[in-house]
Amino acid sequence: MDPKQKLLIRNILAGIVLLTLILFVLAYCGVFEGPQSDEAQIRALMERSRDEVNDGNWSDLFDLCDLTEAEKEAWVQTVPERADYIEIDSISPRGVLSVPEGATEYSVDVAVLAHFEKIGISGPKLDSVSGTLFFVKKGGRWLIDWKQSAPTFPYVPNKPNSK
Repeated sequence: MDPKQKLLIRNILAGIVLLTLILFVLAYCGVFEGPQSDEAQIRALMERSRDEVNDGNWSDLFDLCDLTEAEKEAWVQTVPERADYIEIDSISPRGVLSVPEGATEYSVDVAVLAHFEKIGISGPKLDSVSGTLFFVKKGGRWLIDWKQSAPTFPYVPNKPNSK
């Protein structure tokens, strides 16, 4: 093989590797998911839960969860007052979302980046925590399994206040 052929083969292989990496990044970002796919529903649920926490509307957040009305009320009473000042910047999966066909339960490890809405004397207080979000599919709709998810995050109480 002459040097010209070796260079051609090397360039073709490098192009294939680069194309594979680009496709992997696009798949990670959800480009190939349909709008009603399980993965897209779970991504939308994570985004909506972030927005509900940022709004401080805890009852709307718990509407996204698999809880009874009594459990929702108990959890709303558990949320500390200081939680109203926390703003979540992002909830990012720590891997590729890939829900098996026909699954009714799914979990994903996530990283949560948040800051205090009110800036302190020393500047904004940023924090990043990791945890696992558990999901359950009921009636064709994905919901957060709050009872399993809450204990995996360091700042969330493990149990709701009882009445």
